[in-house]
Amino acid sequence: MGTRLCVVPDLGDEQVGAFTLTEELLMLLAAWEEEAAEEGADDWSLPSELGGGVALEAVRRLWDAVKPSQGEFYSGSRWLATDGRYELGPLSFLDIDQADLDVLAAAASALGRPPRSTEAGEALEEFVQNYQGPGASFGHAKTLEPGDVVATAARIHGLLEPYGSVRPRDASLVVGSSHRDSADGLHSWGA
Repeated sequence: MGTRLCVVPDLGDEQVGAFTLTEELLMLLAAWEEEAAEEGADDWSLPSELGGGVALEAVRRLWDAVKPSQGEFYSGSRWLATDGRYELGPLSFLDIDQADLDVLAAAASALGRPPRSTEAGEALEEFVQNYQGPGASFGHAKTLEPGDVVATAARIHGLLEPYGSVRPRDASLVVGSSHRDSADGLHSWGA
């Protein structure tokens, strides 16, 4: 399947919180799955999209790819408007593994599918009741709900997949024709 070139904005702590929240839920699911296997519980299983730690590993690889473009981890250049007086939000061009995006999409879909009486639904309910880490109120003024966690995983996917993607040819046209470097390492866009 290969990689996909994505334009990713620096969302700072918001993106860190989203990945943390998603990773910690998937860690809980992996732990429950491992515990059930050790106990020989044949009646306990996760949907295939969430089983075997596949989704957890995909989220970790996605975070490894996205992390250098976010908040305190951002090490890229500053972007200025053509007149040099306004700083624009930082954007990074990243190669993202398409297979990891597909796994994340399937995992978010499996988490959001009713009924919540399944093993994954029970884990999701327990997770939101006990979660106190970063992103506990990610994008929400209220208490964290199961749907918030599912929406957070979907937002990560949405940021990287349909509208955040460009074809390599398109990116080279933008960067090659409109991008100027100044002597001090600042970038500006325009003719």
